[in-house]
Amino acid sequence: MRVNAPNADSGGILGIRPWIEHGGFALNRAGQWTFVDMPTVVVKGKRSRLGAGRPPKPKLDLHALFKLVGRLKPDQSFLEADAPHPGEGSRRDAHAYGAIEMALIANGVRYAEVPWPVWKKAVPSTRAKELFKAAGFQPEPGKAEAMLIALYGAEQQQAGAP
Repeated sequence: MRVNAPNADSGGILGIRPWIEHGGFALNRAGQWTFVDMPTVVVKGKRSRLGAGRPPKPKLDLHALFKLVGRLKPDQSFLEADAPHPGEGSRRDAHAYGAIEMALIANGVRYAEVPWPVWKKAVPSTRAKELFKAAGFQPEPGKAEAMLIALYGAEQQQAGAP
């Protein structure tokens, strides 16, 4: 589900939470936020390995990911580093991380990796909640974290970090 649709303009800072489920993108362009879920697809007819009756898990939609990054076209992106949080993460998320890196590179978007403990300590989660509320949105897993990553990136750029 898109919170609001990305536009064709370029620029801004993109924060990326690279999880297939509860991942997402947050683009800040001149104070305007664009939030997008991780583009996924469910392969019909494929059964879950967890047993009958459970729906198959979504897979990353590689074509949609490439097009999305091309449409967003930020000046700089900040990608949560590929390190699973304690008790979380999966091989699918590692695959998503690599695919996101390739989509950024193929679209000519500069990116920096940010370990989750770094951005988590630097930007309080209450700040994202306030910004979501001010924009008239409910914080959602993935998008709220992507927003915090983008805020961290903006602060790093203002401080003159590469």
